[in-house]
Amino acid sequence: PLLIIIVLITHCCKRRNLEGKEHHPSSIMTEEPMELTDEPDNDILQDMDDGQLSEYGDMLKQLGSHPDKVLINTLSMIAEDYSISFPISSNKIYNAIKEFLLSNSIMLECKLPLVYVMDSILKNAKGLYVEIMRKDHQWMKEVYIMLSANEENKSHPHTLARDRLRRVWNTWNQPPFTIFPEIEWKAMGKCFLDEDERIRAEKLEADAKTKKAGMERKPDGSLKLSIVLRKQMEAVLDELQADQVDELEKVSLERLADINPDLLVEIKNAAVAALENEPPSGSGRSGDPILLDGRLDSDGKNGSGGIPSLFVEMRPENVVRRCADWEKLNIDHMEVTNDSIRKLFRHVREGTSSITIPSSPAPEEEVDMVKLLGSASATASTLTNLLERLKEQNSNKGTLSFSAGSISNDLPGSSSSFYGNTMLSSSKSIDRSKFTTEGLKEKNDSVISRLYEGGLPFVSSSDGKRFATQIELSKHLDEVFRKAQLEVVGD
Repeated sequence: PLLIIIVLITHCCKRRNLEGKEHHPSSIMTEEPMELTDEPDNDILQDMDDGQLSEYGDMLKQLGSHPDKVLINTLSMIAEDYSISFPISSNKIYNAIKEFLLSNSIMLECKLPLVYVMDSILKNAKGLYVEIMRKDHQWMKEVYIMLSANEENKSHPHTLARDRLRRVWNTWNQPPFTIFPEIEWKAMGKCFLDEDERIRAEKLEADAKTKKAGMERKPDGSLKLSIVLRKQMEAVLDELQADQVDELEKVSLERLADINPDLLVEIKNAAVAALENEPPSGSGRSGDPILLDGRLDSDGKNGSGGIPSLFVEMRPENVVRRCADWEKLNIDHMEVTNDSIRKLFRHVREGTSSITIPSSPAPEEEVDMVKLLGSASATASTLTNLLERLKEQNSNKGTLSFSAGSISNDLPGSSSSFYGNTMLSSSKSIDRSKFTTEGLKEKNDSVISRLYEGGLPFVSSSDGKRFATQIELSKHLDEVFRKAQLEVVGD
């Protein structure tokens, strides 16, 4: 610090003396004549001698691994004094910094602060240093190679320093600086452009391998995997990373697809094999085949020719066969449902017209008939509401529907807590055109009321959270009570 202060005071005094002579020439005329001697004028800036260059090198060594802003500014100010009319001194300063950058005796952690010094000189001093850099920029590639150690470890400090070196290079062709033309700038950072090309080629190769293995990419970059298969693959990956990888360095399936697609394919094969050997839920028999695509051949095996698909069928075999038979039927569900509703209402009308109110307790057969007719009427009403909702949804394609309350509770066995939160509730449509920056700024009271009163009508008295059903609210209150009890026991 003392050396820095001495250098700053010396340069400030020289500048002040020169400025005084330029702005007050009359003071020179009033002075007594001086004898001409061969002694040099110390007030005139001269080329940097070996002693001054050695002091400059000592200041570069003081940087160490910490980019001290004050010290970097001091080094830049000294370089600025020689940036116009002192090509020899400018080359000496430039070469001094370059020698430290390329020296094997300087630790890699100390390279980046030296790069910051060079960057500050180019942006602030400019002048001759820009021309020197245009002719001699190979040190950038050599420093990049030095900092590429342990490249496979993305959190290694040398790798982070290399990324910061790239950011410095990027600023040389960006406003407000734009120090070098684009052609020269690209030549200086050819090592970075080559790295980008290598990464792009590796990405294409990795995507080709994952696509060949049946794992394509979605537009957002995630892998197209079924929920069951993804869960199993993540379990296998977690097991691999459990003991060998630090928690902060664990990768996801998508990241693994970029850095090691071959390992991802092996993980998928292991996950599929584990799913094939696992009995389906609810089957009760460990020997039942796992259906991966929902289709069976004549031997009871999956119909994909022995090649497992990405979806695991969890239903029993008889249910799958029955659903497959229903899918083969070519019927118009709207027309059939209308016909069924008409027949049910006709039977209800005919049956109720023939029933008389007896004066004595009715026979058991008549009571059963009344119950049957009531069930038929309730079924017809339910089908009617479902059909109306289906028609409304088909007519409102391209809009979003929100629940707007429950239907009438006149149906036998109906309850507001059940029907109010199912697909039987009526709906109102919200135009998608309102989902814009300006449209969302407008308050829509009806949408807000449907969201809270219709969609989430049950409010927790403990914390104000809303729920769609009474059962969800009860579970939440039980969980709140359990946590409170645990806190009491802990205290």
